[in-house]
Amino acid sequence: MKGLGIKGNVLVKVREKRVEVPSLETILNFDNTLVQGGLELFGKILGTPGYDAGTVYLELGKSDIAPNISDVALYAPYFRKAIGVSYQSNVLQFSGRVLNWEALLTAPDEIKEMGLFWDGGSLSLGSGTMIARVLFRPSFTKTVAEEIDVYWSYRMMETFIDLAEPGSVPVGPTIC
Repeated sequence: MKGLGIKGNVLVKVREKRVEVPSLETILNFDNTLVQGGLELFGKILGTPGYDAGTVYLELGKSDIAPNISDVALYAPYFRKAIGVSYQSNVLQFSGRVLNWEALLTAPDEIKEMGLFWDGGSLSLGSGTMIARVLFRPSFTKTVAEEIDVYWSYRMMETFIDLAEPGSVPVGPTIC
């Protein structure tokens, strides 16, 4: 039986504002939790030709509660920004830059959690369907002079489920 496999990853590049020198960048790489709302939304998008889920939003928060598939919002959100989305060669990528002046104005700010929201979202914190959530381990403190680039991607792949194999699940997406 065929199924859909989804593998997600979050890459965060941190650098001094307007300095694009790879040796001066800090690279943070995280696996993420694709939450139930994200699984359902991906199913709706893939199953409905022409479905328009609208604008995608990146949200930052300050909670260190571990992500769970049942999460529907960040626990302590404080910043939200619209970001871009593209799809090419079975990879759905969300990307955006948090500029040095956007997330904070006068003091460094700690980022502990990050969420991705789509389908019905707005600039209001917590609005829309949360697709995924990631916990920064360890937490990260963004200074006034730093910008962060976020590349949140999902690779879609067709998988085959062997119904004769113990523990196999015949319905729903497979999370790799």
